[in-house]
Amino acid sequence: MAEGIVDNLAAPDVLTLEEVQDNTGSTDDGTVAANETLDQLVAAIASAGGPAYDWRQINPQDKSDGGEPGGNIRVAFLFRTDRGLRFVDRGDGDATAGTDVVGNGSTTRLSLSPGRVAPTSSAWTQSRKPLAGEFSWQGRSVFVVANHFASKGGDDPLFGRFQPPRRSSEEQRHQQAQLLRGFVDDLLGADPQARVVVAGDINDFEFSETADLLVGSGATTLTDLPRTLPQPERYTYVFDGNSQVLDHILVSPALDPEVSGYDIVHTNAEFAVQVSDHDPQLAQLSIDGPEDTTLTLVAEPRNVTFRDEVRLSGELSDGTYLVQVMPQQNTIYRARYAGGNDNASRSESVSVAVAPVVKAFPSDDDIKRKDTLQVAGVVAPPDAVETARLEARTTAGWRVLASGSVGTDGEYALRWLPSNEDKGRYVMRVATTANDRFTAGSSPTFRVRVR
Repeated sequence: MAEGIVDNLAAPDVLTLEEVQDNTGSTDDGTVAANETLDQLVAAIASAGGPAYDWRQINPQDKSDGGEPGGNIRVAFLFRTDRGLRFVDRGDGDATAGTDVVGNGSTTRLSLSPGRVAPTSSAWTQSRKPLAGEFSWQGRSVFVVANHFASKGGDDPLFGRFQPPRRSSEEQRHQQAQLLRGFVDDLLGADPQARVVVAGDINDFEFSETADLLVGSGATTLTDLPRTLPQPERYTYVFDGNSQVLDHILVSPALDPEVSGYDIVHTNAEFAVQVSDHDPQLAQLSIDGPEDTTLTLVAEPRNVTFRDEVRLSGELSDGTYLVQVMPQQNTIYRARYAGGNDNASRSESVSVAVAPVVKAFPSDDDIKRKDTLQVAGVVAPPDAVETARLEARTTAGWRVLASGSVGTDGEYALRWLPSNEDKGRYVMRVATTANDRFTAGSSPTFRVRVR
C-alpha cells in the first residue's frame, strides 16, 4: 500500500483512508485505538521513499461501526507535512460528539476538527461515521469529509434469480447521504464560497439516488468527479464481472473550477493480485493563495485638545471603516486584522496628540504700571499639568511674565506686576508644558494695555 501511495499516486497532499483497523486488527479484545496502525503506514511510506505524513482520526466505540468483527474499522486522514499544508486542530472530538459549522463568510469553521458528522444518528448504525477535517492551504480553508457508507451486503446480484434485483441496502445509504448533504449545506450556507471535498467509498453508483442526494441541486450543486470521466473509465470496483463506481470525490462550486485533474487509478480492481479490492482516485486542485490583505489607518485631526473628537478611518481590502473616538490624552490607536482568506495578521498604528484645555480670565484689559494683573483660570483635565505660565508675545517669541502651580481641581491664579519699562499693548496667553500624557497647551489669546 505504501508503495502504491508513493509510486502510483505520487504522494498526494491529503489521503482519505477507509477500513483502518484498530491496533490489534481482527482480535476482539476491546481495543479501539488505531495509532499504531496509522504510524506503521506512515513509516512504510517513508521507507518506500515517500515524504513525511501525519494523520488524524477518531476512535469509534467498540463494535459499533461494522466491518470485520473486532477490527473496529474507521475512516482517517493522512496529510503531508512538508509542503505548507496545515491541519487545523480544534476541540476534542470523540466517537459520539458531532462537529458543527460555526461562523460565516471567511470565518466559517468547524467546531471540532477532526470531528464526526452526526455520529449518534441511526443512519450510521453499524456503519462508519463520516470524519470532517479543516485544512489550510496557502491561506485558504479547505473542508474535507472522509466517508465509508453502508455496504451493499444483502442486495440481490445484478444477474441473479430476482429481476429487477432488490437493493434493500440503499435505504440506509439514502439516509446517510441526506445527513451528509445537510452538513455540506450548513457549510455552504455559512459561506457559499467554502471549498468542500466529500470523498470516499459511498458504496453506490455514480447514477444512483445516493449519489444524486449528495450532488444536490441549484447554486450549491456538488460536482461528482467520476461523472466527468468517459463512461468506459468509470469504475473503481469489479463485482461478478461488473465494473462499477463505488468510490467518489465530490467538490463544492468554489472548488469545481480549481479541479485541474481527476482520474481513477486502476491498480487493484481488475487485477488478480490486489492491495485492496477498490481502486484509488486522485484529484488535483489548483488552489491559489489569496491576495494580501490590505489595511490602512488615518486619524483626522491628529492634534486635538481634550474632549475633541477624532475620526479614525481606513481601508480593509475592498472595504472601508470609520470610527469616532474622543482621546483623553496622547494615544496610539491600532487597527488589527487577523484571519480572513489568507489567515493574515495585519496591524497599522497612528498617534493622536492631545493638548489640555486651558481657560484664562484676566482681571482687567487696561492697567497702570505698578498695578498687578491677575489672571485666573482652569486646566482640563485637572491632572493634566502641574504648572501654568502667563506669557506675552514679542518679536523674539513668547516671554514668560509669571508662573504658578495648578491645583488638583485644575484651577490656577497668576499675578504679574509690570515695571516702568513694560508700558505698551500686549497679546497674552496662559500656556502649559508638554509631558508624557499631553502636548503643550495654551489658552486663547487676550489683549492687555499697560499705561
